[in-house]
Amino acid sequence: MPNRFPLRSTVLALLSTAAAIVGWPAFAGTETVLYAFQGGTDGDTPYAVPTMDAHGNLYGTTVFGGTAGDGVVYRLRHTKSGWTERVLHSFAGGTDGWAPYGGVVVDGAGNVYGGTRFGGGSCDCGVVYELSPGSHGKWKRTILYTFSGNQNSEGGPMGALTFDTKGNLYGTTVGDDICGGYYGTVFELHHATSGWKERDLHTFCGADGQAPAYGRLVFDSTGNLYGTTGFGGSGGLGVVFELSPATHHQWTFNTIHSFTSAEGGIADGGLMLDASGNVYGAAADGGSLGYGSIYEFTPMGGGTWSESTPDLFNGSPDGELPFQNPAMDANGNLFGTTYSGGKTANCDACGTIYEIVPQKGGAWVESVVYNFATLSGGADGYQPVAGLIQDSNGNLYGTTTKGGAVTGLRACDCGVVYEFKP
Repeated sequence: MPNRFPLRSTVLALLSTAAAIVGWPAFAGTETVLYAFQGGTDGDTPYAVPTMDAHGNLYGTTVFGGTAGDGVVYRLRHTKSGWTERVLHSFAGGTDGWAPYGGVVVDGAGNVYGGTRFGGGSCDCGVVYELSPGSHGKWKRTILYTFSGNQNSEGGPMGALTFDTKGNLYGTTVGDDICGGYYGTVFELHHATSGWKERDLHTFCGADGQAPAYGRLVFDSTGNLYGTTGFGGSGGLGVVFELSPATHHQWTFNTIHSFTSAEGGIADGGLMLDASGNVYGAAADGGSLGYGSIYEFTPMGGGTWSESTPDLFNGSPDGELPFQNPAMDANGNLFGTTYSGGKTANCDACGTIYEIVPQKGGAWVESVVYNFATLSGGADGYQPVAGLIQDSNGNLYGTTTKGGAVTGLRACDCGVVYEFKP
């Protein structure tokens, strides 16, 4: 059976055993657990950040759990009595797909779209699915595309999908058919008279990047597409790339930056663009100490970019291992998570929520605004892989891979969905 935690399994496993009882004060900010997964049919281990619809409901995925243990798509609905969870789909493996590492996107009609890392045809290379609301609260699952490959290919999307203005879907796969193995592709799914059709926009082969895993692609205002890879490039530690539409459905690939061993890398967590076209992301292994960094690229014209580093993490009690890109609030402040780092009275290195505030002269100041595992036993969650989303009121939402329902008859270290109010 394929490794259910590819690429990061060794790193996460080692860090999961690093907790120790220490004393450290909590930081500012209010975290509320909206739902703690029980590890049964309701889901287990959410890797992806949730998505919010126009009504304020949250949608997401768990890698495990469900009726077959192959993951679920869930919805959290805000009611007068609190948040209630409903499983919209339990993956059954096989042609249905399994291991939905990436999150979901929701269109204007309330349809939900996502991908699975494995499953589908004989290749076991993953699928792209749609969930449509029906009558009596039932949801219909439709497989839009099943990835195929050769014996060396282990493709399948691990990040969430992205819509363009025409309703076409874009995403990445970890594997490919051309170079084989963990190199990956950028793909498009477009509407056709006979259904959805897939087209590869770019195939990675190592020197231009490798393994675009957990990050979601993002569009700028002119239709250019941006993303990251965790490995490959001239420095071997990943790239930031741009794809620009050309003629006859062709796209032009441009490497914005290749990470080197001197600066660290593993930047497969995706990007965020601000209103000025600046690109922000996280490098899990970034910085001279290897604890991770937040980077920014500013377009300078003529296809050139200027790099700066708003923050270098220092490990506990600061953050460590920022896997996903930060979110930006209305004041230009950056918020995000680290998988490790931080200190509380209950846990050493269980992860943090950080804030990075711009200063005059181009400097930035970072602070930890919340330490996970502040509550006994990690009931507030810990070790977040996912980043954050923000609602119109400035509240932040995310998930953790562990913690939650840690006491009682149905105790499960299965992760939570939380809200954070800075």
